[in-house]
Amino acid sequence: HLSCKAIPFNKQDYQSLKQECLAKGTLFCDPTFPAESDSLGYNELGRSPRANKLINHTE
Repeated sequence: HLSCKAIPFNKQDYQSLKQECLAKGTLFCDPTFPAESDSLGYNELGRSPRANKLINHTE
């Protein structure tokens, strides 16, 4: 249900984080979940089955 209150992860509070970013004039960068391939699990996925279609074989 959309009216349910979200449970903060790692004591992060959305309103506090938003106000801090607005005050600093910065975008939010989550230190607990960095935007890196390790965080997203790309290393565990292996090579894409379509990867060979994206490679230019004419070189």
